[in-house]
Amino acid sequence: MMKKELNPEHGIRLKECLDSAGMTQKELAEKANCTPQFISNVIKGKRNMSFQTAEIFANILKVKPGYLLGTEIMKTDEELFRNRTFSQAIRNSVLLDVFRSFNIRICEAIVDIKTPDGKHITDHINPPEHFIQPHFIIGTDVEEIYNRIFSGSLLYPHEDFEEIEIPKGSIISNFQLKINIADFEHELENYKIVPYDIVFDMIVDVLDFVDYKCSRLKEDMNAERFRRIRNY
Repeated sequence: MMKKELNPEHGIRLKECLDSAGMTQKELAEKANCTPQFISNVIKGKRNMSFQTAEIFANILKVKPGYLLGTEIMKTDEELFRNRTFSQAIRNSVLLDVFRSFNIRICEAIVDIKTPDGKHITDHINPPEHFIQPHFIIGTDVEEIYNRIFSGSLLYPHEDFEEIEIPKGSIISNFQLKINIADFEHELENYKIVPYDIVFDMIVDVLDFVDYKCSRLKEDMNAERFRRIRNY
C-alpha cells in the first residue's frame, strides 16, 4: 500500500490560523475532540489533515477548510468577498484608464424600435450598463433587452430627451451608440454614431487586456501572500 505523501502546508496554515485566533493547540484539541498530539504532529508536518478534520478545525477557527488544506488562497468568505470586490474595482479602473487613453466616451444609445403595427420609433437612452452579444439584440423584445442591459429600473431615457411610450411587444430593429472621440491637442470633440457590434468588439478586446492585467496582479498578490505564510 502506497504511503500518502505528507503535505507541510497543512501544518503551516493550521499554526497560522491558531495564532490568529489566539488559541492553543490544547484548546483546539478539546473543542475538536481530538488529541493535542495529533494537532502537534500536523503542525510539525508529521501528519496530514483529512477534509473531514479540516472542516471541524475550520468551523472552530472560523476559516475555510480549503485554506487549511492549502487548496484556497482566501482564509475566510469575508476575505474572499473583499478580494473579489477589490479585483472588480481594479478591473473597472483599468478599463476606464484604457478608454481614457484613447479619449473615447460612450455618450448614449440610439435604439430603432419596430412596434407591433409596423411603425418605427427612435429611443435615446443612456449607455448600457451591461454589454451583451450583438446577435441577441436585433429582433428581440425591447423590454427584455432593456432589462438585460440595465441593472436598475426598466427604462433609462437619456437626460437630453423626453421619455417615450413604447408599445408592448415592440422589438429592436437597430441599436447604435453615439461616441465622443476627443482631440485634446486641438481642443476638438468628434461625435460619431456607430453600430453597437463595433463598440462591443472593441470592449471585448479591452476587457481581455484588463483581465490579463488583473490576473497578473492577482498572481503577484498570491505569491506575496504565500511568501508571508511560509515565513510566518
